[in-house]
Order: sequence, then structure tokens, then C-alpha cells
Amino acid sequence: MASTLLRLGKPDEAEQMLKRCPSLKNFTDETFLSTGNPRFSGDMMLLARIRQSQGRLDDVLRLSSKALAFRQKLLGNRLKTCDSLYQVANLLQVSGNMELAM
Repeated sequence: MASTLLRLGKPDEAEQMLKRCPSLKNFTDETFLSTGNPRFSGDMMLLARIRQSQGRLDDVLRLSSKALAFRQKLLGNRLKTCDSLYQVANLLQVSGNMELAM
């Protein structure tokens, strides 16, 4: 539902929907990643996309970078890892940091 709301251009409602998920209640960045469950890295990427839509770019980079590191460690070179890598590189490019983006 949160993903659908984000696609409809309603990032604040998407965030509230994501927070309503019982398994995500009281989660922090670290608890997202310490679970070892790859599903939560996807939720972290969704939250990063919500933050990007809200214009909170520092949060986007922080969340996306942590999800990328988690996915690289757990999944290796898979499509989900590539998705996170693209998100981080795109954000670095938008912020003008081309060297890091490459």
C-alpha cells in the first residue's frame, strides 16, 4: 500500500502506511539491518524513496547506503543489490558528486 501511495504522489500518506505495518513498528536503521531479513532492506529502500519524494536527501543517502551495504553483504551481486547501488549513485549524481557516483 505504501508503495502505491508513493506512486500516486502521496509520500506523507505512504510513510504513515509503512509505519502502520506491525513488523516495522519501532524500527530504527540499525534494527532494520540487524534482523538479517532481506525483506526489511526492501522496506528501507521504500522509506528512502519516500524521503526522496519529501525532499529529505540526507535521509535518502543514509538509508540507501545502509540498505546497499546490507544487500551486498547478504545477497552479493543480485538485482536487489543493483537497485540499491543505482539509488545511491543517482542521488550522488543529483547532488553533484560525480566522482563518487561513478
